[in-house]
Amino acid sequence: GAPRLPGPRQRGQLDAAIRGVQQLRRNAPRAAQLPFVLGTLYFDKGWWSDGLAKYREAITLGPSYRKNARIQRDAIRALGE
Repeated sequence: GAPRLPGPRQRGQLDAAIRGVQQLRRNAPRAAQLPFVLGTLYFDKGWWSDGLAKYREAITLGPSYRKNARIQRDAIRALGE
């Protein structure tokens, strides 16, 4: 079925989290965990293309992310829509 999109309160929390992680990235641009977290947040908002792009960045910076179950699950989900 269709993904369940967050409600208004949850969207505000996701937006705040995204801004916080983006700010952290300015100080640690080579940290693979940060694009991974952004990818999960983007997927939670339903922004699948942006989420996949951040997952790709995470894998480039930290190849071990290639085996990450969340990335694999979200990629399969995006392909199915």
